[in-house]
Amino acid sequence: MTNDSRNCIKKQRQFGSAKGFMKMSEEFSDYIPNEIVELMVKKRYNTVKSWRIYLGLTQREIAKKAGITQAALSQMEKADNELRTATLEKLAGAMGLNVEKLQD
Repeated sequence: MTNDSRNCIKKQRQFGSAKGFMKMSEEFSDYIPNEIVELMVKKRYNTVKSWRIYLGLTQREIAKKAGITQAALSQMEKADNELRTATLEKLAGAMGLNVEKLQD
C-alpha cells in the first residue's frame, strides 16, 4: 500500500466515508485537493485515477457503481484521451463527485 493510499484511508476514517468528506467540503466545491494535483503531476495519473486513489476506492468498486467493467475502467485510467461526458457522469456519480471534478 502506498503512502497516498494510506492517507486516503486515514481521511475517510476521519470523516466516516468518502461521501462524508465530500459533504464536509461542499463549501470548497471548486477546490482540488493538493494530493490530487500531486498524483497528476508527479505520477502523471489522469483525473479519474487520481480522484479514485484519493477517495480510497478500488477500480472494482467504481466500475460496479458506474455499470461498467473493471477492465474498461482500467483502460480509461490509462488513456490520455478525452472521455465522453456520459462516461464522466457515470464515473462521477460512482465516486460521489460532480462531473466538473473529473474534467481536465
